[in-house]
Amino acid sequence: MPVHSETRKLPYSADQMYDLVADISAYPQFLPWCSAARIRSRSIQGECETVEADLVISFKVFRESFASRVELWNMAKKIDTQYLEG
Repeated sequence: MPVHSETRKLPYSADQMYDLVADISAYPQFLPWCSAARIRSRSIQGECETVEADLVISFKVFRESFASRVELWNMAKKIDTQYLEG
């Protein structure tokens, strides 16, 4: 499975960036081509919050959806994602 990683210096704090990426339901408000986001489930185990979500990506006549599992580690400001389907 392909892996993608990037490192960038941005004029935002780690808290601001974490909050932006962790707010999955708000993605359609600021991500181009993301037309919908739906939270399937949310659970907390220890310091990790796990979210399963569906995103719909739309561009012109094309529309695709996919599901992912997102692990949110607030104290470490770490977010891991895993593709589920779509």
